[in-house]
Amino acid sequence: MSYEYLLSDNQLLQAYDCIKEIGIRNMPDVVFKVNEEIEQANANPQTVAELITSDIVLAGNVLKLANSPLYRRRAEIQSVEHAIMMLGLENLKNLVIASAFKHVLVSNSDELRQIAEDSQIIANYASGIASMVTDVTHEDAYLSGLFHNAGMFLLAQRFDNYLDLIKEWAGDPTRIIAAEDEQFGTNHCVVGFILAKHWKLPDIVCYAISQHHLGCCEKVEDPALRGHIAVLKLANYLLESNVTVNTAEIMPENWTEYGDAAVKELALDRDSIDEIRLLCSV
Repeated sequence: MSYEYLLSDNQLLQAYDCIKEIGIRNMPDVVFKVNEEIEQANANPQTVAELITSDIVLAGNVLKLANSPLYRRRAEIQSVEHAIMMLGLENLKNLVIASAFKHVLVSNSDELRQIAEDSQIIANYASGIASMVTDVTHEDAYLSGLFHNAGMFLLAQRFDNYLDLIKEWAGDPTRIIAAEDEQFGTNHCVVGFILAKHWKLPDIVCYAISQHHLGCCEKVEDPALRGHIAVLKLANYLLESNVTVNTAEIMPENWTEYGDAAVKELALDRDSIDEIRLLCSV
């Protein structure tokens, strides 16, 4: 199913114009080669394993993710070859992308470091939520959570006052996009979509990233994409609710409405939400 109706040509052009001066960071060569091999009709698992193990840091990160709660394996995965056998090439491709992308989120800014840490937590939540619903794989949900605010890093490079606006509108997850559009001519959802497409993430992941600040998903025709967006919204809500509990603050009403809409879309009950919190406790 095509999702192109969700983003206009004008939105994409404005986003491209905004970030073209700073450029988009490419995949590391080894990640590009891994993707290229896996996309072959007769992909060779041994070639994929050799490519990954040629980068010691990447191989270590892939194994760390393969043994994380994301996959909930009883037996430890000991090698990249073992990971390919247990998870399959397509899942391994997602692990390679996720492992490499974490290094793109490295920053000297305290605010951006916090956004990167939050994205990791949201990725874990999204994976846990996906395990309780249909039509959303936990691998895709994890990638969506990890990438969904990546556009903020590019916009923060482009505009000195970008993070000030993010802080100002942090309490309103549905109106923040209009505020970004008004001040900067684009927003982190569209920029994040462009980055995700550049990194060749699955279409459903790219479009979920582009729409994750929707108040409701009525305009989204595909139930699978609607569910994916709702997973990402609920993951964000769970993080925000953790923050408010830990700081003894009151959850902003706009965040409550945002979370409630996601829960309704996913048809989850309160016990399921509590189970997700427990599974992905941070």
